[in-house]
Amino acid sequence: MTATAAADDSFSLQPDDLAALCRDARTAWTALGKVEYALKSSEQGNIQFRRSLYFVKDLRSGDVLTADAVRSVRPGYGLPPKHLDELLGKTLRCDVAANTPVHWDAFQAA
Repeated sequence: MTATAAADDSFSLQPDDLAALCRDARTAWTALGKVEYALKSSEQGNIQFRRSLYFVKDLRSGDVLTADAVRSVRPGYGLPPKHLDELLGKTLRCDVAANTPVHWDAFQAA
């Protein structure tokens, strides 16, 4: 090894190469975009084909939700079926009619 050579000179970047690496890394991060879970405008028409939770019985304020009072059906205007386990056992804060979509505001706060 000579006095002018460093131990890392075989894999070190020159200033132009480092600038190109930084530029390309920023381009790659920008290309990844960001995750958005909200319903896109292009998906609005497809909501009718999704499943959601609906009340299948008339229930009164103060009733506790049981599995036989709710079903997963189409169209998707209620809560997604993944919330069923969270909802079972919750107390209703208002009267609900059969064949109406399930929403969080129908239940008492925990």
